[in-house]
Amino acid sequence: MQFWDVNDAGLWHKHHHTIMSLPLTLKPTRIDLYVLWAVLKPMRNIFLFVLIILECVRFRVGLGLALHQDNFFTLVFTYLGQWLALYSGLAMQMALAVGVMLGFTRLAQNRELDAMHALGFSLHRLMVPLAILGVLVAIIDFGILGWLQPVSLYQSESFVHQVQRFVSLLPEGGDLFVSGKGKIVLIDGIAPKSNSFEKIFVYQTYGDGKAIATGGARGHLSIVEDDPNQYYDVSDVRMIEVIRQNADKRLLPESYNASASSNLKGPVEAIDTSTFRKRGSSEWEMTFDELSNQQPPNSYKVDASNLWAELNYRIVQVLFILLLPFIAILFVVEPKRNPGPFRFLAGLLTILAFHQFLGIAVSFSRGGEVPVSASLWLPLAILTGVVFFLFRRLSLKPAFSTAR
Repeated sequence: MQFWDVNDAGLWHKHHHTIMSLPLTLKPTRIDLYVLWAVLKPMRNIFLFVLIILECVRFRVGLGLALHQDNFFTLVFTYLGQWLALYSGLAMQMALAVGVMLGFTRLAQNRELDAMHALGFSLHRLMVPLAILGVLVAIIDFGILGWLQPVSLYQSESFVHQVQRFVSLLPEGGDLFVSGKGKIVLIDGIAPKSNSFEKIFVYQTYGDGKAIATGGARGHLSIVEDDPNQYYDVSDVRMIEVIRQNADKRLLPESYNASASSNLKGPVEAIDTSTFRKRGSSEWEMTFDELSNQQPPNSYKVDASNLWAELNYRIVQVLFILLLPFIAILFVVEPKRNPGPFRFLAGLLTILAFHQFLGIAVSFSRGGEVPVSASLWLPLAILTGVVFFLFRRLSLKPAFSTAR
């Protein structure tokens, strides 16, 4: 294990500081870089692993969205990209915690952690590069949670709506049956890629007792921007017109006229083609500055308690990131050199449980039932106090409190 030299060791012993008076201007050493490298390597792998797992879950939805489309891969990857910001923020938090656990576990198992303590590096001193790393992750997540995530969530919903506006989403050769307002439309053999169909049957009744049954073949559906209807256009049409003439409105065999036509057009309400709403209908789609100013975009009206709860929820999430390296250290450094899978799992479950708790707790503050000081800030303060109390007790042990 050769990651320092004699000159470095002599330089380290020139400056002895107490644990509680660690200078903020302390220059980084090779030990700091070595600790960062030990953490960053597994952190990178965990980040990619978590991101891929989350995107694979979302891939199933994108697959169903673009299954019958010509530009299949473009639609799928565009849809996955809409969720990249949200999943990147979650993956970074998990990668930071797991990276610290795995990195310090390897240092402890290889006795490198003991060597660092023997050279005068206390646990406080070794945590300096990890604390800086936590601050950097928190800053990046602040940008993601504050601006990228709310915009990407809206863009994802808008993208799904946009795709569904221009496709029938029916299986190849499927049928469409629509009934309403005195009109029945049955379309058979729809091809989703072109929206063409093989046969159509339309039966429509009128207030004066007249009814018209029309059959046609070889047609297609067309969609007009901002129109809630789709329009069928059919060639090779056969039409039967039935006129109810007697008092009890029974249909008489001789009361119909048959005719042929070369064209048939009309509307049918098959799928929603309305334009997607503008961003800002809920607090989840609002950026940090919009939440802090209590001004939803596009003149939406959102409850003030929801805005305040969402703003505090995001801030608490960012501050929780700063605790992740310390929580990870508490589960892997003591009491054994090899913490084992159960302590490792316990650390992960603790982090995930508190993150889930925040999501549940903020729901009670959205309607104004519980103030955010009780649902979010008090649990964070309690967790912070417990974590730093345990960390201080661990760092004051003789093996961890040497020199620096």
